[in-house]
This record gives sequence, structure tokens and C-alpha cells, in this order.
Amino acid sequence: MTMEKRMNLRTVGISTQDLAYCPLRTIVAEIASASMFIYLSHYMVLSLVTKIFGEKMPWIGFEIAPIVGIIFAHVYDSGDTKVRTMIKLRKFTFVEQKN
Repeated sequence: MTMEKRMNLRTVGISTQDLAYCPLRTIVAEIASASMFIYLSHYMVLSLVTKIFGEKMPWIGFEIAPIVGIIFAHVYDSGDTKVRTMIKLRKFTFVEQKN
């Protein structure tokens, strides 16, 4: 393959700055950071979809489970941040200090 035929980002007209703001990177990062919550919630989502529609519809559950997992991850993260801030402000310790 010659240098002229090889495609790179500059020949397509995409700069590295454009890649930094790519929404695909954001979507992939959200799914990756919420993967534990997606795994923990997918059985509940499949059960809920079965109860709503009266029959198993795994494709609908497959599409809804990442959304529910991402929501659970954001709720957990905001709660964790609030608890850590509260502990830091009150200087609360879980272990008794011995004098």
C-alpha cells in the first residue's frame, strides 16, 4: 500500500481536537463506568419487561438495561459524594479513638 492510498485522519479532514470532543467517547465512557450497575440491573429489567409485555422480549431488555444501569451509577455516585462530603465536614469517624 502506497502512502497516497493510505487513509489517515488528516486526509479525511478530522483533527485530533475533533476526536477529543467526540460524543462516542462520552457514550463509551458512560457505559464502561456503569458496567457493574448494568450487570446488576439487567435481570430486574428483563423481569420487568416480561411482566409489562406478558412475554419474554430480550431485545427490549437489552436496550433498556444500559440506560437503567447508567441511571443507577449516577444515583450511586451522587449519594457517595454527598456521604463523603458530610463525613469530611463533620470529621466523623467510624472507629472510636482511644486516648
